[in-house]
Amino acid sequence: MNKAVLLLVVHGGAGTVPRERSEQSVSGVRSAARAGYAILRGGGSSMDAVESLTGNSCSLPTSLLVKG
Repeated sequence: MNKAVLLLVVHGGAGTVPRERSEQSVSGVRSAARAGYAILRGGGSSMDAVESLTGNSCSLPTSLLVKG
């Protein structure tokens, strides 16, 4: 029996993150990726994971997901 491999790709959105906010931005992307991955590992759908990613990321002050 083959096990499915979970792959989740997350980016910080469009635009440029100022150097002074880059650490916070990367932290936010990691947090969003962990939330989405947890949903997939728990048997959730890919749509649930994507919605979680965008919801978590857009609420961050450094998010650029609403641009572009």
